[in-house]
Amino acid sequence: MKKLIAAALLVNLSGIVSASEIERLKTTGLAPITLEAIKGSGMSLPELLPLTGNKGINVVITNTNVNNGSSSVNTNVNVNNSAVNSPGNDNISVAVNNTNTNNTASAVNTHVNVHNTGVNSPGNDNINVGVNNNSAHNALSNANTDVNVHNANGNSPGNDNIGVAVNNNSANNGIAHADTDVNVANTDNNAFTDDNINVNIGNANTGNAISDADVNVTVNGTNANAGKAGVYKSPVIYRFKSHAQQAMNKALNNLNNMKNVQVLSKKITECSGSGFSFEVRFRSTMVLRTHAAQESFYCASKAEEVMYRKVGEFQNLKRQIVSAEITNSGFNYSYIIAYFPAK
Repeated sequence: MKKLIAAALLVNLSGIVSASEIERLKTTGLAPITLEAIKGSGMSLPELLPLTGNKGINVVITNTNVNNGSSSVNTNVNVNNSAVNSPGNDNISVAVNNTNTNNTASAVNTHVNVHNTGVNSPGNDNINVGVNNNSAHNALSNANTDVNVHNANGNSPGNDNIGVAVNNNSANNGIAHADTDVNVANTDNNAFTDDNINVNIGNANTGNAISDADVNVTVNGTNANAGKAGVYKSPVIYRFKSHAQQAMNKALNNLNNMKNVQVLSKKITECSGSGFSFEVRFRSTMVLRTHAAQESFYCASKAEEVMYRKVGEFQNLKRQIVSAEITNSGFNYSYIIAYFPAK
């Protein structure tokens, strides 16, 4: 057996053994390895080459065009390991890049799938999937990408350190749209869940570009978005525009001094010649609420006194006041308070 192994080591890497080499080996008592020699050893090829999983798999697909070229990549990359009782795939890196310069069109429609269906074997570790689409100088850049990472092993560890990044960048009056679904699933039985999962969705535009991102990220059952659009429309019609302006400025100051609130727009409107009112649009993670008084008063000063007392009560409850206004109907006065509830 030692002679067999030594002979295997001495075989020319090209697989071709010259006649002089054969004669030289004969003088040493060794001969080139042959199929007959393997059969004579009593060992099979699977014994000589034990089955293991895939390690260190790197797939890189790059397409680059310069100067008014057209570049399209429609790529499917699949890495599968269905061996029984064998290690899973480790350190798999899949990169699909498409870069264009100078008034070109760039389209990427890519599906990247990594699966491990081994039984009683470790899951996939350190999987990195990157899909990038970059266009410069008045180009159109579209990325519609689905990235799926699944581990369906039984009684095996889950996926660790999964990083998924989908980026779409356009510069100089380009249009960038990102409509992206990122799914990370672990269906193991009696196995560890997924750890250290990072999902990054970026959409960056420079130079009068349009950026659309409709992204929902859920963390522990809570929607972690940047807030929802809201509007406060004053129920009061002011006789003079300057009075409506003063009331609107108070609401704007209150909103601008709050955390997690972004003012989007403001507007004063004329109400069919009867006066002026206003509205303020904003974005916030909180929901605006209103409190209308259940009683009315015969004079504005009395209504104002009760309103400010109620404002003080709300502030003691940690409610954030947006606006407090006096309303009137004929000779009856009341009030309304707009506020965000306590956190």
